[in-house]
Amino acid sequence: MYKEIVRESSMTSNKLKQLLRPVLYPFWIWFFPIFLILFFLTGLPVMAVDCGNTLDRNIELEELKGGWLFQKGDNILWKENYFNDTSWQRKNLPENGKDKSVKSYGFYWVRCHLYLPSGGLRESSLAIHLGKIRDADEVYLNGNLIGSHGKLNPLVSDIEAYRIYSLPSHFLLEGENVLAVRIFSSTPYYGLMHVPQIGRERKIMESVARSEAFMVVSGAVFILMGLFFIMGSVVKSKNQSNLYFSLFSIFLGMYTLLRTNFRYVIFDNFALSYQVELVILCFLPLIFINFFNEFINIKRSRIYHYAYDMLILVFALYIILFGKTPEKWLRIIDTNILLLLLPLTYISYLMKKLHRAYRKRLKHVFIGMIGLFPCIVIDSIRALDIFPLPPTLHFGFMFFLINISIELSEEMVENYKNYIKQESELMKMERVKTKFLYNISTEFKSYLDRAQTLVRELKEEIPTEKTLQDKLLILESLSGLSKTMIDDAIILNSLESEEFEIYTERFFFKDLLLEVIMMIEIRHRQDRLTTNFSISGKDLEIQHNKELIFLVFYHILENIFVYTPEDSAVNLSFEEKEGRLIVRLEDNGPGIPFEEQKDIFKKFVRGSKALSSEVHGVGIGLTLVQTICNSVDGSIQLQSTPGSGTVVTVSLPVFF
Repeated sequence: MYKEIVRESSMTSNKLKQLLRPVLYPFWIWFFPIFLILFFLTGLPVMAVDCGNTLDRNIELEELKGGWLFQKGDNILWKENYFNDTSWQRKNLPENGKDKSVKSYGFYWVRCHLYLPSGGLRESSLAIHLGKIRDADEVYLNGNLIGSHGKLNPLVSDIEAYRIYSLPSHFLLEGENVLAVRIFSSTPYYGLMHVPQIGRERKIMESVARSEAFMVVSGAVFILMGLFFIMGSVVKSKNQSNLYFSLFSIFLGMYTLLRTNFRYVIFDNFALSYQVELVILCFLPLIFINFFNEFINIKRSRIYHYAYDMLILVFALYIILFGKTPEKWLRIIDTNILLLLLPLTYISYLMKKLHRAYRKRLKHVFIGMIGLFPCIVIDSIRALDIFPLPPTLHFGFMFFLINISIELSEEMVENYKNYIKQESELMKMERVKTKFLYNISTEFKSYLDRAQTLVRELKEEIPTEKTLQDKLLILESLSGLSKTMIDDAIILNSLESEEFEIYTERFFFKDLLLEVIMMIEIRHRQDRLTTNFSISGKDLEIQHNKELIFLVFYHILENIFVYTPEDSAVNLSFEEKEGRLIVRLEDNGPGIPFEEQKDIFKKFVRGSKALSSEVHGVGIGLTLVQTICNSVDGSIQLQSTPGSGTVVTVSLPVFF
């Protein structure tokens, strides 16, 4: 059944891929660059206002790019609205790249003069969004502190938080207002990294949320994708490409989330979060190289890989021990970009060398890298503040991981097919176990037959003594139980191998039930038939193999006798219905735990109560019952509620 399901699903999947291949592959190739172009176009500002102008009374969200006043140094009086800043340098924000005109760096201020219209603004909840700033800042409105990030003295850097500051209405003046931003930069890079925005606070919050929404979703998708492919690494134990891919995807997801304000949900300390981000970033190429080697199944070059592994480990250790200041962070980023050239060169070399031999296997990797490479370049330019660009790496990696996951998913389907084959082999091994049990049982059967003969001779020759008789009865009972278990194993093996010849005879069903009950009562020293055992049903003659039908009800009733208290009521009813014998056995015993019911008919399975008691058996009684029912066109159903008893229903043809 499993084989047919897998074969049908595989055929459907192949047909679907053949139909969609002419559409999907050109779509993926052309969609990505078109998407990037649209992404950049939609990111352009719609409205802008320069410092020194009057704000619109119905302002929603506008950029403050021009007219800012800039001055190096630090003077607390520069926060005041009455300070004369006419000699300050006028700039547009942001200015990306290193400040080459000023050798020293440290404190500097930027100021913006804004004018409110007469009558004020229609919207009172106004805010300023300064984007991200290196390294720490304080913001003043008309000389009043309205917020800060990081600390200026001593320096505590926070370069990733979005600076969104409410402009309290009681600080706003009709006419001229002055925004003063005090910044400390510990590196030669300019502190303001985004175009400032002013507008309704809710609009600013929505804008920031939209800008990070896809990154947060991408990070979560990467992590979930990695967790999914961990299952593939369990099934595919020899080749660890799924494991390395899942690690790469999880690390990439963590890195993507840390590139958003989600980092402040995980960490309270920005410096620690940035160290973790840099460590993850330096390990990503190493994990990917290991994935790539496993994916194309080639041996690692010991000299290159061990040297590169040690280099990355030393670099990560350096980040952990010393990467705690902005100066070190910039040095680490520059070094990491240089180190990235090593895996890129190595992978490019391998793809050029092996693309013909592994053309089909590398197809998805190659397509993914076409989309990923420009995003790496864009993100590197953005990290170095060479030019203001939006983050695109998560788009590239989403495209890249989807392409690789297509290939790995196809492999997982193939591995699942192999798993089904292994399951089939395990079923054959189960039959081998039964054969093994049969061989042992044959040996013991001859011994038990002799033991029973000896017991009979002792009973006839030795004078009657109560103590001796009791011991002999116990020995005979144990011998009978042992012989029954062995006979069961022999019959089970014969039925499974279809070697059992089923001879039928006519007999009355109720007489057979009484034989079964009497044998069980003798062997287990119980007397239920005359106390709390009821049999109802009109007796009828059936045609079956009497031995097999005897075993069916012997094992069902023996389980009832053994696993329920002696004072438990047992009700057995039977009737003929549409040519079938329907037998219902019900007890009010402790029932069977739900988690054990699904395996109750499996071979060698015994319940927890059997394992914790001295009840003898090998766990094949109910397996034999089900096997016999299947062999004679019958069925058995079990319903049990813990604490409320068990109901077993057996259906057999009246004439077989």
